[in-house]
Amino acid sequence: MARGNAGNLLVGFGLDNAQWAKDINKSIKAGDKFTRKMQKDFNSLNLKKAAIGVVAFTAALTAVSLKLTKIASDAEEINSKFSVVFRTLDKEASGWAVNFGKEVGRAKQDIKKWMAGLQDTFVPLGFAREKAFDLSKSLTALAVDVASFNNAADEEVIRDFTSALVGNHETVRKYGIIISENTIKQASFASGLNKTYKQLTDRNL
Repeated sequence: MARGNAGNLLVGFGLDNAQWAKDINKSIKAGDKFTRKMQKDFNSLNLKKAAIGVVAFTAALTAVSLKLTKIASDAEEINSKFSVVFRTLDKEASGWAVNFGKEVGRAKQDIKKWMAGLQDTFVPLGFAREKAFDLSKSLTALAVDVASFNNAADEEVIRDFTSALVGNHETVRKYGIIISENTIKQASFASGLNKTYKQLTDRNL
């Protein structure tokens, strides 16, 4: 009886093991299926991330491209104006801009932009182009020094200097520069303009 019971137990155990094995196999298959699905979903997620990355990269590249295009356009405009206002002095003025830019750590295009603006102010005032060139160089160098000394932006100082040249003398007072009627008269005669204060100022109002 005991042997029979044992046999029954063994048989039962064997059947149970067989069933358990089937269950395990089913679980493994289900697990494999789930794993494959998760892998597929994961891959899809990565693709989505990759797609998002591509879109972001393309947007960044477009922004950089637009910025470079603007820089190139601005540079072309500056160079064009520079050539017009300096004319035959173009190469000499450009060479000075390059050397001065290296000396003070400023971009060549910025120096050329400031020089062109000043030259375009001096010539209409009656200065000979060569004299205007000398003044443009001197005032550009002075503006960089003044900006550094006053912890101001170069562009701002250049703008204030240019404004002062056409009569708005108040713009340079904050730098400790006082321009009076007598100063303008002296500068006028020294430069050979031989114009009165009224003639100089009225022309630019």
